[in-house]
Amino acid sequence: MSLGQPRILFLTLSDDVGSERIVCEMGRLGAACAVMGRADAMAARSLRVSHHHRLPSRGGLWAAALGVGRGLAATASEWKPDAVVPLDDMAAGVLRDLATAPRTGAGVRLLLERSLGDPRHYRTACSRARLIEAAAALGLRVPAQRPAGDAAGAALGFPLMVKREGTCGGTGVALVRDDAELASAVRAAARRAGVKRALRRLVGFRPDRDGAAVTLQAHVAGTLAMRTVACDRGRVLDGISFAAESLDPPVTGSSTVVRPIDHPEMAEAAVRLAAALGLSGFASFDFIVAPDGAAHLIEMNARPIGSGHLGRRFGHDLYGAWLRALPGSVEAVAPAVPDAPCRVALFPKELRRDPGSPLLAAPDAFHDVPWDEPAIVEGYRASVLARHPEAGPAIAKALGPARDGAPPRPRMRMRPAFARPRS
Repeated sequence: MSLGQPRILFLTLSDDVGSERIVCEMGRLGAACAVMGRADAMAARSLRVSHHHRLPSRGGLWAAALGVGRGLAATASEWKPDAVVPLDDMAAGVLRDLATAPRTGAGVRLLLERSLGDPRHYRTACSRARLIEAAAALGLRVPAQRPAGDAAGAALGFPLMVKREGTCGGTGVALVRDDAELASAVRAAARRAGVKRALRRLVGFRPDRDGAAVTLQAHVAGTLAMRTVACDRGRVLDGISFAAESLDPPVTGSSTVVRPIDHPEMAEAAVRLAAALGLSGFASFDFIVAPDGAAHLIEMNARPIGSGHLGRRFGHDLYGAWLRALPGSVEAVAPAVPDAPCRVALFPKELRRDPGSPLLAAPDAFHDVPWDEPAIVEGYRASVLARHPEAGPAIAKALGPARDGAPPRPRMRMRPAFARPRS
């Protein structure tokens, strides 16, 4: 590690839309950034990334996941990162699995514990059901939940949420309104959970046999909100809260437009859970804020989310606070920005939802396009155009004329995880 420049390794497996902004922001703040992911990983296109350790592209996510252990050992030896940050839920789970696997070397284990926190609570951090149980034990406001069973739906009442373990966010979640929908959703979720457990065994990760594969959770009416925090050994360093104004898809999807909020109950819940779980790194807690203002915790993402960089627009520097807590240091930069917007249209999520959305140019909203990352902007332009081939003029109106990608520059690319030395 060079003085004043912490080295951060980012792991991306599912290449979540918007997760590359975490890399971009930490690079802007002075961190040296490396990405471990497949060849087409959007995060690796950032101008701030100097190293890209390529995982296998053939064979899907699980083939890539199988290469993480070997690749992480090589990267830790060659590049010597100060911390590892997962960019998606699968990456968060894989890193925690590796941290507790007997085959993992002591150096990598120490790196992961420093990056993620207390390994005794990793299973809770990555489990929908256990997280709610832990929050309830702390006296936090949570919806009622039960393992899926013959009488569970009747006990909770409709509508209710069907949630599959090993998933986060809108993935693995269904809203059901009657017994027929419940039976269908539980069958589908149980089938997918069985496939995932088999795949975990295949690639050498320990299946979770102790908890229910499918959980039912009482539906809470209200507005989706999230509290994202940076942590160090259970202590919250900084955080920012947002309420979602638009979701894609509706009800169970991810937010595409957000507005900052100040909600003490959400902030206090995040502080207490971070301490109870001994969290390091980043976490995002999802809530439903009821019409009376009560915040019901519904789940946690054991990783940063793509809107965390927006904190600097509202006086909260999550990534800077976390970087300054590492062994190296980065110079503190005042995060407050004058005339902060009332709402933020997340790029490229709102554009993907509706290329003609009026919020992309609304006077009280900010379209959060990373104009200083041309390869990322053009990559998403192409994906949005593929999704909405009729919307070329609207996309051009939002993003301007197409530009060339990132200018060529020297970049060190580490050996792929499965590559063998040439003879």
